[in-house]
Amino acid sequence: MSINLFEEVNKMMGTPISKKESPVENKKNEYEKTLEGAALPVALAGIYHLATSEAGAKQIINHLLNHAEEMDKADSDTSVAITFGNKAEEVITKITAYSGANRLDAYGSLNEAARLAYQVMLREIGKDTLATEEVTQFMVAQRHTILSHLPEVLQLGHLLGDETIDDVSNKMSGPISNLMHSLGESFSSSPK
Repeated sequence: MSINLFEEVNKMMGTPISKKESPVENKKNEYEKTLEGAALPVALAGIYHLATSEAGAKQIINHLLNHAEEMDKADSDTSVAITFGNKAEEVITKITAYSGANRLDAYGSLNEAARLAYQVMLREIGKDTLATEEVTQFMVAQRHTILSHLPEVLQLGHLLGDETIDDVSNKMSGPISNLMHSLGESFSSSPK
C-alpha cells in the first residue's frame, strides 16, 4: 500500500495543507494555525492511535463494515465518536483553542477528515481483506506523515495517553531521521 493517507484526504477535503510542524523552536511560529491544519492531522492521529491496539483495530473494522454507506454521505457524523470516544469533546476544545474556530466548525472539519480517512482505508484495504493486522499495518505505515503535520501544541498524545504521538522527533526529517522512522515503523507494526 503505497498511498499517502494524509495527502489523499487533504486532496479530498479541498483545502491544501502543505506545511509540516517544525521541531526547531524558532520555526514553530511560522506554522499556520488553521482549522484544517489542526483537524486533518488530529483526525488521522486519532485513527492511528485507535488502530494500534487490537480492540481499536476491531472497532475500526466494525465501523468500516457497518457504516460504509453512511461514510459516503457528507452529513454522516459518526466518525469523531468512533475515533475519539469519550475524549471527543476535549479534542474539539483543543482544536477550537488552536484555530480560533467555533465548536460546530471544528467538529464538522474533524468529522469530515475522519470520515474521508475511513473511506480511503476501506478502499485501500478492501472489505475482503479487512483484518486487525491489515488495519494496524496500514495506519503504522502512515505514522510519520501524520505526526509530522500534527501541531505539537495540541498535545494530542497526552490527551489520548500515548506520549509518543507528541514526541518532537516525529517532526524531524532528513536521511538519518527518515531511516530511524522507517525502523521504528517496522518494529511497531503489530497491535499493542
